[in-house]
Amino acid sequence: MNTPEERLKTALAGAFFDIAWNAYCTGHVDKDGWFDNCCMSDPEWLQWAITGCRKRSKDIPSAWLKDQMSELAEAMVAAVVAGEEPYGASLNRTPE
Repeated sequence: MNTPEERLKTALAGAFFDIAWNAYCTGHVDKDGWFDNCCMSDPEWLQWAITGCRKRSKDIPSAWLKDQMSELAEAMVAAVVAGEEPYGASLNRTPE
């Protein structure tokens, strides 16, 4: 059975995933499937949190970005558990 702490972490990961999803939906995906943060703060944060780069870029596949969001949510939970700012969590990954 899950402990209260594990249930709280699961709920928090779900909330952080929702935040990442909303940020993703604020950006733009072109017809070829590339993500553009449109220089808007929420998708810019999402791009930075996953790639470590805030610069507007159209060379991030949207499907790849979406695949990283669950791990980003887990990294944000880990930051909270460590007493750190969750929005400072970054995976520093690049699309393959």
